[in-house]
Amino acid sequence: MTRVLPLILLPALLAACREHTAPTTRAALLRPYLTELISTRADEFDSSGNFRSPSPHSPIAAILFANVLKTETPLGDSAVAYLLFVRNQDNSGDDLVCEVAARGDRMLPIINLYAGALPPTGLEPLPKGILGTGVLVPDARAMIAKGEHCNSE
Repeated sequence: MTRVLPLILLPALLAACREHTAPTTRAALLRPYLTELISTRADEFDSSGNFRSPSPHSPIAAILFANVLKTETPLGDSAVAYLLFVRNQDNSGDDLVCEVAARGDRMLPIINLYAGALPPTGLEPLPKGILGTGVLVPDARAMIAKGEHCNSE
């Protein structure tokens, strides 16, 4: 039986865990989010790709995604670049592209490296529907090249 924490407690729990167990590798930073994303897809879609119902993992995945985007370190840069190659159906990708563009030129070598081959996270092989095509990469590269940033609302 799976227990679901009340959503009101989840942000506090995640913050506490992050303070005491700061990830030391890109894979360690990505794994919690990717694990929840994989669980979300397994709950929401059947083997034919038909939507069944919303997953209780979805809000947790959204919080973990936001936490990855907030990680302003070289480790965070690597994780954010990796996410350009992951399909997140709950998010259009605008937040991710904006975050990549805000980090600027330092992101280009990482993006170019990952375009050739993604480094392992320890969750391979990623399920069908998780690994993306890199469709967000051209937008991110273009914004970086132009020095553009998204307007915060």
